[in-house]
Amino acid sequence: MLNPLFALLFFTISILWGMWLNAAAVLLDNFVLHKYESLSDSYRIAILGSLEYLGYRQVLAVERLIATFQVSQTHWGHADRKTIPGRTP
Repeated sequence: MLNPLFALLFFTISILWGMWLNAAAVLLDNFVLHKYESLSDSYRIAILGSLEYLGYRQVLAVERLIATFQVSQTHWGHADRKTIPGRTP
């Protein structure tokens, strides 16, 4: 059985590690290529990039898991076409 404390620590460290790597990549890119003019822009992008690991990645992982089980479907449903009012097709 998996120890709950170990699982919590593992997930916490993995999220923090991803946040750190993302922030370091943005700051290193700015240091080498000088893409952003001000230092506050660099910090803002690093912080926003780090926030990506607080939910977005986890939602994407769940979507990928669901898609893995749906890949064997042979029929995805029917999409009804709609026209834009005032435009001729």
